[in-house]
Amino acid sequence: MDGFKLAYWKKGSAIRHAADLSTLRVLPWLPATALVLCDYTHHDGKLVEEAPRSVSATADDLLGRKKMASSLPSELEFFLFNNTFHEAFVAGYRPDTVE
Repeated sequence: MDGFKLAYWKKGSAIRHAADLSTLRVLPWLPATALVLCDYTHHDGKLVEEAPRSVSATADDLLGRKKMASSLPSELEFFLFNNTFHEAFVAGYRPDTVE
């Protein structure tokens, strides 16, 4: 997207996912499936300050200094599929049907 400074592809500012393995959990409702939370990082390894986990960690740190705490829900997710684009197309995958 033109003008989007955080992840502007033409400038090569791709964001990476750094798995936080301390959050790794087996999902009992999905066979052979686990969940792990990720931190977003720049190519140099620096955390993306605008990312939800980074914002939350900063807020927790600031509140902790004042002997306070916060509690909030956040749900950002993506899915990895173990097939090709063609296989997904043939199987009838449609972005508008994903919940």
